[in-house]
Amino acid sequence: MGGVGISITGNVMVDYKALGSQNDVVIEDERDLPLLENWAKAGTKNDTLLLMQINHPGKQSPKDLSPTPVAPSAIPMQGNVEAFFNPPRALTETEILDLIKRFGNAAAIAEKAGFSGVQIHTAHGYLISQFLSPHHNRREDQWGGSLQNRMRFLLEIYHEIRRRTQPDFLVSVKLNSADFQKGGFSEEDSMQVIKTLDASNQNIIR
Repeated sequence: MGGVGISITGNVMVDYKALGSQNDVVIEDERDLPLLENWAKAGTKNDTLLLMQINHPGKQSPKDLSPTPVAPSAIPMQGNVEAFFNPPRALTETEILDLIKRFGNAAAIAEKAGFSGVQIHTAHGYLISQFLSPHHNRREDQWGGSLQNRMRFLLEIYHEIRRRTQPDFLVSVKLNSADFQKGGFSEEDSMQVIKTLDASNQNIIR
C-alpha cells in the first residue's frame, strides 16, 4: 500500500530434507499451490513485483534438522558456528543434477502461482555460495576447481529456470561481493560470475 516497487520473499527451500530453519517454506511440488497463489496475489497488489527467493542451505543446516547435511565437499563449518552444524558429506553428481531440477521446478511453480519472478540465493554461505568458494568447494570434477567449474552449478540452475519459465518471468541472483574468508570467494571472482551471468542472459534475449 506504501508504493513498494519490488518485494523479495525470504528463503523458500527446494528440498524438505534440507532446511535452514524449522519453519522454512518448501516447494517440491504443487501440494501448497492454493497457499502460494494467495501469497502471490497479496504480494503483487498495486502492480508490485514479487520475487520468490529460492534456496538450499547446503551444510548450513542446523544440527537438529540435518544429521548429515550435504555440501560440494566434506568440509565442516569452522570457527564460532562449528558447534551448531554437523559435518557434511559431499554431494554426488546425480544429486547435483537433481538439485538443479529442483530449483527449476520451484521456479516453475512460483510462476504458476502468480509470482513475478525468483531470486536465486547465491550468498550468505548457503549451498550455491559454497559451490562458488574454493575454500568450501574442493571437488576435482566438473563442479569444482577452476572458477568456471565452481560457477557451473549456479549457471545450470539459471538455465534450468529459464527453460522452465516464460521469457517475461524475472530471474535475479543474490550474490556476495566476496565471502571474506581466507582462500574463499573473492571480489574478482564475483565480478567474473556477474559478467558470465550477464552474457548468458544476453544470449537468451537474442
